[in-house]
Amino acid sequence: MKRESVSLAIGLSGGWLANSPILGIFQGLIFYFFYEPGLVPPNADGSTMMYFALLARVRGKAIIQFLMKLGFGPKSELARRRLATAKHTKLREKCDEEIIELENFKIFVYRPENLENKGAVVYFHGGGFALGQVRFYRSFVSSIAVANSVTVICPEYRKAPEHPYPTPVEDCYEAALYIFENAAKLSIDPENIVFTGDSAGGYMSVEVWYRMLIRNSKFKASGIHLMYPAVGGPLDTPSQLRNRRYPPLTFDAMAHFLLWFIGEEVTPWKIKMISKNECFDFTQFTEEQNSYSDPSNFLDQEELQGWKKRESSCDGSELRGEKRELREKWSKLMVDPLFTPLIIPDSALKSFPKCKISVCDCDVLKNDGQMFHSRLLRNGRKSDLFVMDGSIHSVVVFSHYFGFSPKGQFPKIDEYVEKYHDDLRELLNN
Repeated sequence: MKRESVSLAIGLSGGWLANSPILGIFQGLIFYFFYEPGLVPPNADGSTMMYFALLARVRGKAIIQFLMKLGFGPKSELARRRLATAKHTKLREKCDEEIIELENFKIFVYRPENLENKGAVVYFHGGGFALGQVRFYRSFVSSIAVANSVTVICPEYRKAPEHPYPTPVEDCYEAALYIFENAAKLSIDPENIVFTGDSAGGYMSVEVWYRMLIRNSKFKASGIHLMYPAVGGPLDTPSQLRNRRYPPLTFDAMAHFLLWFIGEEVTPWKIKMISKNECFDFTQFTEEQNSYSDPSNFLDQEELQGWKKRESSCDGSELRGEKRELREKWSKLMVDPLFTPLIIPDSALKSFPKCKISVCDCDVLKNDGQMFHSRLLRNGRKSDLFVMDGSIHSVVVFSHYFGFSPKGQFPKIDEYVEKYHDDLRELLNN
């Protein structure tokens, strides 16, 4: 039953019990605006404040979409979503910002006044490959620079769908090469460069490393930190099915981002294909790739509880026209490790640098990070996994380090970011 029906029914029934239809209508409206089941995990840090912050986001989305139908506001769903990351956050005190213009994009360099570490952190920002900008992350990445007394460098890679795959990833690869090749000019040690990023930025961190490996680059990251990374694979992991309603990365949002990433217009029939697992031909995976992407090979019984692997509801033979073209396009991409980090072969992962991975407890991408961590361990690599308890995707946005919340409002989330700083410091000093 839809949330609207539930909330109105609760309000009206209360009014009926009080023998007052007017009271019932009033209560129904109150519940309509303030009742949203499953919006935040029950053990979330500052759950009440987080609830109302996300409630405002959900209600704001509905209002803006209504205005869009009337011809007001953003001209597209992509433009509406981009509004959420359009804000420029403040630069942290005692930190400078430099902008380097490359041919197709910019690189932002953050240097603290107390610069001590000669290494560097390359931060690839998240946003589903389609949203976000470095200046939205400015407060967060400059806090990394200040906390670790290190230079932080952030590529402003081009975004999908205007620049679909592989352009965003290749921009990040080009940025990384520039950083290594110009290490002396940037006053950093090329032997001590850590890749990191959140969500899509975690994807970038892995894929830039992989491109450097297979293209025989003389450069390599000394360490990698992945924050709730997207590493690909079929959309049927336990966390993707269990947490698909938690904002901000709901299933609907994830489907939008994936379609934009591959340069596809978002339409209802494409969303439906994704939800039914019809957009990918599972038979295209090799036996080895199937083993890499099978959650039952890497997750513990608690994580797998109640989960059954979904199969595509069709073999593709009945699909015609645009549906068949989408399935063929998606399948061709999915079997390529340059697109799907989760299926990077063992022979390559044996060279992966020391890694730290943080995942959110109630996030569709939780299992992505867990499975990649398990694969690294099985290949003899050093990897540490940390689960942020009671957290949703993009949880660090609630930390005061991001610039939207005052210090102490979400103390547990602040601690998560402080641990992230400690992890980066360990990778830099290793």
